Amino acid sequence: MTMSLVAVGRVLLPSFSGCCCSCLVFKRSMGGYSSCLLKSEHYDRKATKYWNDFYKRHHNKFFKDRHYLEKEWGQYFSTPTTIATTMNSTDVHSSKVVLEVGCGAGNTLFPLLDAFPNLFIHACDFSPNAISLVKSNEDFREDQVNAFVCDLTRDDLCQRITPSSVDVVTLFLQKKCLWYCRI
Repeated sequence: MTMSLVAVGRVLLPSFSGCCCSCLVFKRSMGGYSSCLLKSEHYDRKATKYWNDFYKRHHNKFFKDRHYLEKEWGQYFSTPTTIATTMNSTDVHSSKVVLEVGCGAGNTLFPLLDAFPNLFIHACDFSPNAISLVKSNEDFREDQVNAFVCDLTRDDLCQRITPSSVDVVTLFLQKKCLWYCRI
């Protein structure tokens, strides 16, 4: 992505190739001076506030549960049958630990736990409201889910999870939730 300057009235604004018009500028006037911020920078700085507001408004009703994961990714969450036959039936999935990054309201973790009841899932999100929704879900069990607030761009995940202790990491990005100039 390359940047150039575009004149809008008397103001020079940054323009990025590959960036859509809708994310060009967030403009604010202050005492005769104009300051311009790219919308993405504005929303990056206030992301926690906006995601908290989002989950306050929509609760767990916006995104659909990902029930297809058992069929599509089942081999990643289950133990090979040769090992499973030699193990106690309650230990079949005990070796699998999952990290769900950006867990939201639990639309991935609860379908996974339903399909693979012996998984242990670390679920993090930087919205405290999202973590509250996960913990208030009727299927939430502390012995299966470690749900916590974490901003992976700032926080050290190794303070919450032992390094090299996770078998599978899930991270679902919603295109409609990202600024196109970031993709």
